[in-house]
Order: sequence, then structure tokens, then C-alpha cells
Amino acid sequence: MPEPSARVRAATLLALCLPALALLHVLPSGVPPPPVSLSDLPLHEGRRVAIVATVGSVTTTTHGAALRLVADDASTVLLARGDTAAEKGDLVRAVGTPSRSARGIVFFAEAQDVVVIRPAA
Repeated sequence: MPEPSARVRAATLLALCLPALALLHVLPSGVPPPPVSLSDLPLHEGRRVAIVATVGSVTTTTHGAALRLVADDASTVLLARGDTAAEKGDLVRAVGTPSRSARGIVFFAEAQDVVVIRPAA
């Protein structure tokens, strides 16, 4: 059997590697993103980021919870899909995606990505 040409070998290698590269892009790296300030959230719209803030209030919704987060002179609403253990006064770290709405920036996260760092006193 004749040896395949360099072009055929390159095409085969590319066909085998592209799905693996696509998976690396889609799967999370396991390294959490560094926290950004609440006032900088508009600069990170649509990107996965982390925030650290104090819970000002918690409202239960049909799909999870709405938390009013406050840090320094800024605030935002975090919409957590699922049940979260965060309560008013807790310091939390959340990983999610900021998005612009009619009421300003809203932060979307899964409940398991909202972690209480320090419970309310």
C-alpha cells in the first residue's frame, strides 16, 4: 500500500485535532476568574467573571433567588438559578456573567457558583 501524501497526512491530523481544540475552548479551565469590582461590571458584559460583595437583600423567585449585592459605592442584582444559602449580610463570592438590562447591570450565576465567604454576624 502506498504511503499517503503529506497533504493527506496533514488533513487527517487536522481532522483529529480540531474536535479536541474545540473541547478545550468550551470546557471550563478549572481556574476561577479573578474578581472584578461591581463598578467595573459594565466593562465585562457578557464575559464570565467573579465578584465579591455583601448581600443587601434576598428575594426568592420561581427559578432561584435575586440577591441585591453591595460593595463600596456600587450595587447590582445577582440572579442565581437554583437555591442558594446566601442570606442578608453575608459576604459572597459569585462567578457568573454580567448583562445589561433596562434597570442596569444584572449578574447571572448558577446557585452553586455563589459561595458564602463570611456569614452575617
